[in-house]
Amino acid sequence: MKDKQRLSENYSNGTQSVNYTALYKILGEKIRIKIKKDSYDFQSHAIAEIFQNSTAAKKWERLASIPFANMEVNKKGVFYQRKVNESGHGLTTEEKNAFQKDIIRLLKEATLILE
Repeated sequence: MKDKQRLSENYSNGTQSVNYTALYKILGEKIRIKIKKDSYDFQSHAIAEIFQNSTAAKKWERLASIPFANMEVNKKGVFYQRKVNESGHGLTTEEKNAFQKDIIRLLKEATLILE
């Protein structure tokens, strides 16, 4: 993907979830990717947000999302009670690949919108 830079990345555990948050710079815009794999699929989400710096109230606004039924992480059964560190250690290779597929999809959609 052209003109894309990952600025930060973090996996974490929620009460009943495994979470992923990353900050990217795409075509000069700050994009945040947030993926939550909850123990209940319908409480999971995968979103890309753009930082609005031009308004008086600086804020994140939704740019793209994947419906929970179409999220790869919901197809792979990530187990919510598994302890995951900041780099994703604790996830199986298959589970981490599922996160990566959702990340790539969100980044592609965000790029298409920004171009």
